[in-house]
Amino acid sequence: MPRELQDECRIIAPEKSAAHTERAPTRTRSFELSLRVRWTGDGAERMTTMGDASVVDALAGRLAKLHEKRPRAWGKMTAHEMLCHLADAFEMALGERPLTRRDTWMQRNVVRRVALHSSLAWPRGLKTIPELERAAGGTPPGDFAADRERVLALMRRFAAPGARLGSHPFFGPLTRDEWMVWGYRHTDHHLRQFAL
Repeated sequence: MPRELQDECRIIAPEKSAAHTERAPTRTRSFELSLRVRWTGDGAERMTTMGDASVVDALAGRLAKLHEKRPRAWGKMTAHEMLCHLADAFEMALGERPLTRRDTWMQRNVVRRVALHSSLAWPRGLKTIPELERAAGGTPPGDFAADRERVLALMRRFAAPGARLGSHPFFGPLTRDEWMVWGYRHTDHHLRQFAL
């Protein structure tokens, strides 16, 4: 991290007042937050995005390695269900899958920033919206090869420069750049679920 940013990021604890020291001790939890930041030199963080054709090709290559019996590292979806989930998610992004918006101020302004503007890893096991969940309104698995081709076609349409993109159910309206980061991070998250 550049020296000038280290100075700006320093956290200074407030001085304890006499009233503060007289209170009974409280139980506190401590945790460590790991943040990988890639600096571009101009102070901006560089995010991997599907706006780059080589990134789309790399994701397609990883999807090509997926097979129906591949074991998952976490979660409940099978590899085939994950393909259908990705396809449904790209349809949602393209505005082709009806959905109910569930965005709140916190999700639009805080969660969106963390999910799309930082390199924090997405948590495992987050519940998806019913429209994208196989057991509720998502697409049931059919032929594995056909479902993989469907994902690849939707992914390329999504990443195309002229793609018309809808609104995200949790994050609300997104810019094209944010959608391209979301597309990469969502696909990468699920590929890592199957160690790809």
